[in-house]
Amino acid sequence: MNENEIQNLILKKMADFRPAVPEVSIRFFGRQNYLAWAKKVPSVQEEIRLGWYQNFTDEFIEPVLATPKNKFIGTCPRLFVELLADEDPKIQRFFIEGAFLSRLFLFLVPGRDWEREEEIRHVMQKHFPLLLAALESIKESLRRQKRRQG
Repeated sequence: MNENEIQNLILKKMADFRPAVPEVSIRFFGRQNYLAWAKKVPSVQEEIRLGWYQNFTDEFIEPVLATPKNKFIGTCPRLFVELLADEDPKIQRFFIEGAFLSRLFLFLVPGRDWEREEEIRHVMQKHFPLLLAALESIKESLRRQKRRQG
């Protein structure tokens, strides 16, 4: 999928959930601006502090982030394109929707921190199992690939 197709898919998915989260805004970033913004997101700052990245620009694989406190979702269609370049086109859509919904649900699922993440995973497992499977399998594949390169 190209960047425009990805953006349209995310906007369509956002429209489906707009009645439940009317206060949430979404922004599509270019790659460099997205990475700069991502470094300011508290969860990413924590990962950086913990030493998860030797080279953030090359190793970061989260194409959608959300900041519930600010009621904001940021995403980078270019990063999706790069991450999915070697994936079967049939599965790309599932990964994109899964990545987006997993962050959108931060606004819909109660809880904090890892507990909320677990609950989101449970909701996706129950209601969107194909999207969750695509999201988790591709992310794991990307992590292995990055470890081999680094």
